[in-house]
Amino acid sequence: MPSQVTEHTWPRPLLALTVVFVLALAIERMGVFPATDGIPPLVPATAAVLLATLWTLLWVKAAVRWAILPLLLFFLLGLLAHEVTAPRLSTIDSLEPFVDKPPALFVAEVMGAPDPQPEKTRFFLHLLGAHVSQGDVPLDTGAILTIGNCRQRWLPGQLLMARLPLKRIHGFHNPGGYDYERSQAERGFFVSAFLPDDRMLIPLSSAPPHLDALRRHRSSWPAVLARFRLNALDWLKTELPANTAAIYAALLLGFQNQVPRDIQEHWNRAGVTHLLSISGQHLGMVAMAAFWLFRCLFRLRPTLLERRSDQQWALWWAVALALLYAAVGGLSLPTWRSAIMLSLFFVGIAWGRPADFVSALSLAALLMLLGEPHSLWTASFQLTFAAVFGIFLVYPRLRPLRTGFWRVVQAATGADPHPAVRDQTVQAGVSRWRVLSTFADAFWVSLAANLMVLPLVIHHFHGISVVGFLANTVLVPLTGFLVLPLGLLSLALFAVNRTVANWVLVPGGWTVELSETLIEFFSRRSWAYHWVGDVGVFSLILMYGALGTILSSWRRRTKAIALAGLILVACFGTWRPAWVLPGQQQQIQAQWRRNQMEGRLQVMFIDVGQGSSTLLGCPDGSTILVDGGGYHDDAFDIGRNVVAPFLWYLGIKKVDAVVLSHDHPDHGYGLRFILSHFHVGSFCQTGIHDPSTPSPATILAEIAAQRGIPRKTLELLPTDGTLTAHGLSIRHPSPGYLASQWDQKNLNNVSMVIEALHGNTRLILPGDIDESVEQLLAGDLSRGGELLLAAPHHGSRHATSAALLDAVRPKGLVLSCGYGNRFGFPHESVLERLRDRGVETHRTDLEGAIWAVSDGHSWRLGRPDVQLQVSD
Repeated sequence: MPSQVTEHTWPRPLLALTVVFVLALAIERMGVFPATDGIPPLVPATAAVLLATLWTLLWVKAAVRWAILPLLLFFLLGLLAHEVTAPRLSTIDSLEPFVDKPPALFVAEVMGAPDPQPEKTRFFLHLLGAHVSQGDVPLDTGAILTIGNCRQRWLPGQLLMARLPLKRIHGFHNPGGYDYERSQAERGFFVSAFLPDDRMLIPLSSAPPHLDALRRHRSSWPAVLARFRLNALDWLKTELPANTAAIYAALLLGFQNQVPRDIQEHWNRAGVTHLLSISGQHLGMVAMAAFWLFRCLFRLRPTLLERRSDQQWALWWAVALALLYAAVGGLSLPTWRSAIMLSLFFVGIAWGRPADFVSALSLAALLMLLGEPHSLWTASFQLTFAAVFGIFLVYPRLRPLRTGFWRVVQAATGADPHPAVRDQTVQAGVSRWRVLSTFADAFWVSLAANLMVLPLVIHHFHGISVVGFLANTVLVPLTGFLVLPLGLLSLALFAVNRTVANWVLVPGGWTVELSETLIEFFSRRSWAYHWVGDVGVFSLILMYGALGTILSSWRRRTKAIALAGLILVACFGTWRPAWVLPGQQQQIQAQWRRNQMEGRLQVMFIDVGQGSSTLLGCPDGSTILVDGGGYHDDAFDIGRNVVAPFLWYLGIKKVDAVVLSHDHPDHGYGLRFILSHFHVGSFCQTGIHDPSTPSPATILAEIAAQRGIPRKTLELLPTDGTLTAHGLSIRHPSPGYLASQWDQKNLNNVSMVIEALHGNTRLILPGDIDESVEQLLAGDLSRGGELLLAAPHHGSRHATSAALLDAVRPKGLVLSCGYGNRFGFPHESVLERLRDRGVETHRTDLEGAIWAVSDGHSWRLGRPDVQLQVSD
């Protein structure tokens, strides 16, 4: 458990230097010094720092001067660090001739170990150059390569040649969404590629001299380590059940993507996801176990203790083993951070320095940010430091609660109390409650860490595991004392003898299966996890303010006054959200509400990649979500990661109706999360589904039944008012079409075609119908009024026919499709038909989310930022 922290008085120079360094990074990130007239933002920022330095040298007293100058120096260092590591436009420009073009021939080296996943393998490549007709073109940039069927071992530093179809890395462009392109660019990756088979890769023994000079991997150690990790992964898959092997692969080797998504969801709901990633907790458990073991061993050789104490010998060996575990675990960025923090902590103990954890953490943060300044904004960086702060800062302040707990145990059982409450004059002995003590300590440490990370978890992941406090009480000791030691011991033996290693691995697998059973038990509690929606920086500050107030040493009256003040500030923020929300978010929310109050019809075409999801804000104030996007392989939850955060960003937590146009994954899978975690008035679907597989329609119907959400199908929808009450009508499929014209196979052609009327304007959402259905509906849909049309079937060549366009004459059309999708949507013939007719066309793959607003007379459509400019 954390030792008592030595009290220190201000100043702490490392803390001050780290704070100004972080402040400089924040200023650069927020663009306080924007670029003007071609002048980079670093120039005015540097000028400001130099002026401050000059003023300090000339006018500030000498006693203060030498305290201010280092702060100014580190502020400038932060500005430079941000500028040096910022993505380079020159890199993007050098790739332009090869991006979204026919495949070109590239020479590359493998960076890091491959990331094997259940149905694919991902590589990180360093593109050295491209071969063109004029010769080799040096590139020196990163690329992410995904291979469908990988047969060979591709190790770090290995050279290869391949013909790659490069595509620009592209995320989901919705207001408030995660900026995936920026995060990858900050890591040096600007493009991606996909190959169905690694037989299309040609290994090389050497590269041309002018390209070989660009190589970054010269040592053979990364390749040796990667080979061992991949061999160990194959061994785990051979000797253990699939799910058990996947969990051990994540826990021991760092292959987190081996764990199936449903198991990850159980771990997330139980609040123990942190156990799946190799973090400071894992390294700490390994280091402490190694420290205890080596200390016992060195005591057996008294001659070694003449030079150093058993504690010093054991500390160095413990750190070495922990770092070796970090290396075997893949040395991901979070693991690097944990290794640095652990090393600083143990080195401080070995040198006999007092335990000033604030200075130690400040130094660790400074070292990490010097190498990776952009990691400051990642959730993993923030959670790592928050958890450590919780253990060292909050845990000691829980002593009154811990003392009270053991007094209750003593009063109830008459047992020897825990050392936390035992009188100092009583000689410590081995309590028969030692097992309970272990789990109780795990609970208090878990409580301390979780209290500190809780606001950040809510901010980044929009939810909280309520059962996590109890689950960690059981699973942290189980992992630390059984699962991890047995797994690491078997891994060490595997390097020597596989047969002997199996004797240890099998019992280790039993402990993993026990952990799985417990985690599933915790996660299946109906109250296990609670989604809270979007929590901004303002709320984050209030939560930490309340936590700091409660844990402070203030008097009760002072605490009560401070908490009352925070509550008043929170109420003010609820009353006037414009004061507390980020600028664009409060503007979009205000405009969305204003449109509803003024009786406008508004439509938000959400960017969900290759799929469709449309949010309707009806004139009566109701909200209707038509489709939710999704992937056919269900590898990424669009609903949880894209649609739900966008709804929360708009301030929407209730949806009056959720509509599934037809039973296909790219329209339905994203609705699972919405039906499961939002307040939904009704669920509407055609009732037609594919009986051969567990289709999205059947899954969504089951979720609706479990939550008691009324389910409406085609038999009821035209008459029960679920949609008609909001000005919507269903124009297809009709009973006659289903009875005599449908081929009973093509689910696209039984898509629900929805029409919305508002004054002299109309909206048509046709799902994925093709030109045969378009011809049937053309006459029926050719009424007057300015029309906004969603492109049928994402712009397929067999849809958006000339007959439909000539009949309905849309004022505007929105294409919902994925960037660089494998289907080639939208087809060039469709774009040509739209250009010939002068139809205003918008695309989610190029523009992101599209916001359309009708005042009853005409449509206005464009990106959300454009809509705000027009409304102003």
